[in-house]
Amino acid sequence: MPHAFREVPHRGRLGGMIRVAAGLALAGALLGGTAAHAALDPAEVVKARQQDMKKLGGGMKVFMGFLKDDKGTAQDVAAAAAAMAAVNKGLPDQFTAGTAVGVGESEALPVIWQENAKFRQGFTDLAQALDKILDLPTTADKAAIGQAVQAVGGTCKQCHETYRQKK
Repeated sequence: MPHAFREVPHRGRLGGMIRVAAGLALAGALLGGTAAHAALDPAEVVKARQQDMKKLGGGMKVFMGFLKDDKGTAQDVAAAAAAMAAVNKGLPDQFTAGTAVGVGESEALPVIWQENAKFRQGFTDLAQALDKILDLPTTADKAAIGQAVQAVGGTCKQCHETYRQKK
């Protein structure tokens, strides 16, 4: 079963029940995502993709708030990671042909489609990094959470540096 939907509350893992709730809450939004995006014009695909990227950024804000400003709890971090994981699942399919720089406000470089397998691997890497957060024990300290969050940030940064137009 996909990581955002499995239940492991009795194992004492940070993401157990939170993963189930966040996964189910986002499942409806993601079902049929590919078909829905294919039916939209390219500018609408770009807009939807950017909204999902903002959701990933929102999760990073939760992580950083917890780590740097003592905002929230480890459970909030797990909920953000579960939500990010659910959004991440649909993102690769939102990079359809014809949605590169020059379409709407797209910042997607054409190299995405030239190196598509490598590009898509970045989403797999992000999923694995998010899993590390969700697999932390409920007693994880900030250092352990910080190390897992650093891996998430690294995958985001690598993709943005390679596949997104510089601002």
